[in-house]
Formats: sequence, C-alpha cells, structure tokens
Amino acid sequence: MSERPLRLYAIALSHPVIAVRGMLERKRLPHRYVELLAGLHPPALFARGFRSATVPALELPDGSRVQGSLAIARALETLAPLPSLYPAEPRARDAADEAERWGEAVLQPIPRRLIRWVLRHSLRQRQWFAGAATQLPAPALAGIALTPLVPVSTRQSGRDR
Repeated sequence: MSERPLRLYAIALSHPVIAVRGMLERKRLPHRYVELLAGLHPPALFARGFRSATVPALELPDGSRVQGSLAIARALETLAPLPSLYPAEPRARDAADEAERWGEAVLQPIPRRLIRWVLRHSLRQRQWFAGAATQLPAPALAGIALTPLVPVSTRQSGRDR
C-alpha cells in the first residue's frame, strides 16, 4: 500500500501558506493543495484532526499533522533533508533561526490583527475579501452574509479587537 501524498490545507492570501508552498517547491515534494474557505477554516481543520485553527496545516504521508510554517519547515527537513531549507554554516543558520522567530512572534501577528479589524469594521472590505480570498460566488452578497461570522472568527482566533 503506497503512502498518501502530503496535503497542505490553506486559505488564499495567507503569507505563511505561500512560504510553505515555496518550501515544498524547493524540496520538490509532491503534495495536494487543499484550499479551505477563509473564515470557516477552523472547524474544517478540527474536523480533519488538527489541534489548532490556523493555517498552514500539513498532513504528512504517515497521517501525522503539523501546523505553522516554522513547525512545517522542521518537519520537511526531517522528511526530506536535501535540499535543505537552511544555511549549512552555523552562524548563518543561527541568524536564519532568529529571523524566523522574529517573523513568527513580531511580524506575523500584525497582518492577522489588521485583517481581522478591517473585516470586522468594513462591509466593503468583507466584500473584497469574499472575492479575493474565498471561493464564494457573488462577493457583494457573500460579504454581507459573512458579517455575522466575523466576530465568531475573531473570537476563535483569540483576538477580539
């Protein structure tokens, strides 16, 4: 019986998802890209056995699950060590690790907070988001329909503001 391919669960416009797609490309790892409906992705991830509501989420061939671009990078290094995603020289590797930590802890929360705030406070932006980041038809109507879901999604993410 053959192993299942890697499965990357994602939402459109996610910078960490784009980073993981680049990692998979660099390593030339075949995978299945599964785009989830933005805003409704948390229950879809939980239903697939993931423990968190965030993307990127990767299912490995053995069925184990990994979430977050940093954890996924480490898992891919174990799964397919070459080509490496990291510099071989120790000082350069330390610098890369520090840049990753900074990006995860300091930089990444900013766009997440901004998009949640904008979606919560602007119908026009919800409509744009429905067209750009979801597969929903009729973005103007979908933006209106998503209105009651924005506070729920914001709470699920742990950010009320």
